[in-house]
Amino acid sequence: MEIVTDPADGLPALMVKASYVEKHGLLEKYVAATHGARRMYRGKRKTCYVELHGGPGRVTRDKNVFTDGSPLIAWREAVRSGDPYSDMLVADSDVAFVHACHSRLKDLQAPVDSKAGPAFDTAAWAAGKMDRYGLHLVFLDPFNLAALPFAVFKPFFSLKRVDFIVHFSANDLQRNLDSYLDKETSIMDAFAPGWRDHVTMRSRDTMRGNAFWYWVSLFEREQFKLAHERVLVRGPTNAPLYWLLNLSRHPLAGKIWDDVVEKPPQSDLFR
Repeated sequence: MEIVTDPADGLPALMVKASYVEKHGLLEKYVAATHGARRMYRGKRKTCYVELHGGPGRVTRDKNVFTDGSPLIAWREAVRSGDPYSDMLVADSDVAFVHACHSRLKDLQAPVDSKAGPAFDTAAWAAGKMDRYGLHLVFLDPFNLAALPFAVFKPFFSLKRVDFIVHFSANDLQRNLDSYLDKETSIMDAFAPGWRDHVTMRSRDTMRGNAFWYWVSLFEREQFKLAHERVLVRGPTNAPLYWLLNLSRHPLAGKIWDDVVEKPPQSDLFR
């Protein structure tokens, strides 16, 4: 992870790869497409946007052009749609990132609150600030599976209407699943508790498929459904990097996700 300074405000920014463009574009489209749902709650219930791996709020690919990171993209698009979120809750394990993101959102007059710490700590903080009967979007964008234990999701399950957009590291699963299975304990035990009872040594694709769908089943137990379109983002050598997934209880959220996703020839590894 390379950190540089954005000359526009003197605050830190994160060097990112081209794959971020697709991820940020899809988030922007989803926020725009869900404005009507937020409007139904205006003046009645809170509508929160949450990021627990929010970064500093600005990114760059070449140190020459700096653009908004996901929290600022979500806020700007929500304002542009005419139905802004009532609360922006941002967190990150890096204290300097949290301060930078908070400051940038504040400059945009966003109703922002923030906290520094790992996601498994800040999840409970965020959920505690959210209206149980409001309408909320949680965007989880970790660097790898280790940064997203299943415990991160649990505090949000008590909320009646919450949607998740999740960055699921296909690269991590592709490269490391068999080594995780060999170890007595691994990060997969926290990421998908109970997975060892469902994944055994077989062909690699079968193992990865079983691991992925078992993880999805943990959400199904809480009445969440995985949207049909699972966006697979690939790197410059065409190697799979990550999926972008939508998990929600209300079918409308999944339908909106499917509508805004541009359907590639192959959008998933495991159909």
